[in-house]
Amino acid sequence: MKPLLVDAEALRELLGYSMSTIKTANKFYGFPCPVVKISNRYQWRLSDVEKWVEKMPFAFDDCGFPTDKLQSVTQDAFVSNVRIK
Repeated sequence: MKPLLVDAEALRELLGYSMSTIKTANKFYGFPCPVVKISNRYQWRLSDVEKWVEKMPFAFDDCGFPTDKLQSVTQDAFVSNVRIK
């Protein structure tokens, strides 16, 4: 059974994001807001995070070449708004 809520530690394991990266992604890149905050421990709905990841464009096309989106993203401060197939 999958958990319904995940905390920052679980997001670090799933996505490799630190808490500061999560805050940046939330502010500028549409990362979902936490739904629960108990004594400075934030929790997000796992389904919201999965939907956000699914909306991200792929970093590489089917032949393994970088997509145009990857080239425009790498010049920005936040390079994690692409995903790998």
